[in-house]
Amino acid sequence: MMNVKAARQRQKALRDANRSARRPDRDDLARVALYWLIRRAIEKGQEAELQKFQDVIVSMLSDQGFDEGDAIGSSTISS
Repeated sequence: MMNVKAARQRQKALRDANRSARRPDRDDLARVALYWLIRRAIEKGQEAELQKFQDVIVSMLSDQGFDEGDAIGSSTISS
């Protein structure tokens, strides 16, 4: 079985190889998907739904131990 240090080195090598090959990772995919969803909601005039979405996300981040004030600042939805 692989020890923790070897596993970390392996994961770092994989991330570096993916970055060099310009392969998107899960964070890239999530960022693009979220951007698309927000832009589409704005175009459809669904600001109230976006506010509900923001409130739920901030609450979930707060439940995970993140600072609510920082979460609100980083999740401000604007057109």
